[in-house]
Amino acid sequence: MDDCRQISYSTLGQHRIDVDMQIDVVCESTNYYPRQRSTVHSELHRLSTSFVETKPTLLVKIIRFVLDPEHELGHYLPVRWLNCEIASGPVFLRDLGIIEMIRRGGLGELTTDENDYFVDQILAVQKDRAQPWNRACGDYIESQRAANKLPEAEWRQYGNQQLGFYMRARPEIRQGDPLPFDVVTVARRGNSKVGLFSTSQWTVACTFSQDIPRPWELDYWNGINVICTPQDRSDYMTRYVAKFPESPLGLHTVRAKLKYNLAWTERPQNMQIPTEYDLGEVAFTIVPRTTDTIAQVDAPSLRKQIEQCIVISDVLRWKDGRLTFFIDMHRPPVDLAFHVSVEAGNREWKAGDIFAEQDSEVDSAYASFNISDAKQMPAKGLILKFTADSAIARQLVGHKMYWKGDIAIGGVSIGDDEYLKSQQ
Repeated sequence: MDDCRQISYSTLGQHRIDVDMQIDVVCESTNYYPRQRSTVHSELHRLSTSFVETKPTLLVKIIRFVLDPEHELGHYLPVRWLNCEIASGPVFLRDLGIIEMIRRGGLGELTTDENDYFVDQILAVQKDRAQPWNRACGDYIESQRAANKLPEAEWRQYGNQQLGFYMRARPEIRQGDPLPFDVVTVARRGNSKVGLFSTSQWTVACTFSQDIPRPWELDYWNGINVICTPQDRSDYMTRYVAKFPESPLGLHTVRAKLKYNLAWTERPQNMQIPTEYDLGEVAFTIVPRTTDTIAQVDAPSLRKQIEQCIVISDVLRWKDGRLTFFIDMHRPPVDLAFHVSVEAGNREWKAGDIFAEQDSEVDSAYASFNISDAKQMPAKGLILKFTADSAIARQLVGHKMYWKGDIAIGGVSIGDDEYLKSQQ
């Protein structure tokens, strides 16, 4: 097995690389839920090698330029050109400019003014939630901090911008319906070493315009109130539903604030981050209950594409008779909003709801299903039914339409049946 990794460094001369490789032999048990793993054997090996880094000769520079002109050209561009690439170029050129500036900064080839301006550019990219975050930027900022070259104000700014939140609400709801809205996490998690971060100790407080009467009630989608997101995703959403008495028709507003206690992994020392965010104000319109606020799509040509985008996995039945399974939805051609049920042996079991926006990815980690009373379910010949419902679509912020047809996927079998084994 080949595992290719890259290490950034900036000094000439003799270098040595030591890699500690941990080998674990793991045994996985299927007798419990969730599945448990135990390590039966472990070994630690140290791999070492050395090399000498020297300045490239003119011939080497020519060969490098011929083999990779896009990358090598950056070595010969003036700093002002690289600054322009970072400030206004497409992401590909922006990242090439950033990597080249990092290389020059590591070699000490940037003046103090040039380095300060480059740091400002990195912080501007981090602040702009529309731009992808290059974690090499976080490595550079933290290396500057370690070398006492980064002022305290910039370090605080870097910490403050590692997380951001904003709110988006359904723009139009029917009179008497709840208002769905999303709290969107914008992560600029810093360097290339950190992993996931999460929090479950957080609250959202809402205030509405004066024409929305009290009492207000706020529910989490499916009862979950957890943030768990990678370093640099900007599309993780925690869904809420705001319920309030029937209100007058017309334009209204909602404002929200978020407070949390975040659990960091590998958080840089002395980095201060906010514990409260103003999510801003969002407008929404209440229309008559008879108004059709969501369009229906019924093109028969989409059925095959929708069937192909649905992937069912890990259909398991446990000793207590519970059935669990997962569903992935890969880039559907239209917005989807389904009730999910399992039909087998002339009986139907309700499983839950699933939804996906057009061209989105719904990972199975966020679409798990649990049927508690599946003892009488046959082990083979299961049919998973997906029944479209506009009521589900109206509970979602992004859905402006939905496919109103139904889908049935047959030939599904229980893969691991601990309940059936226990009855034998």
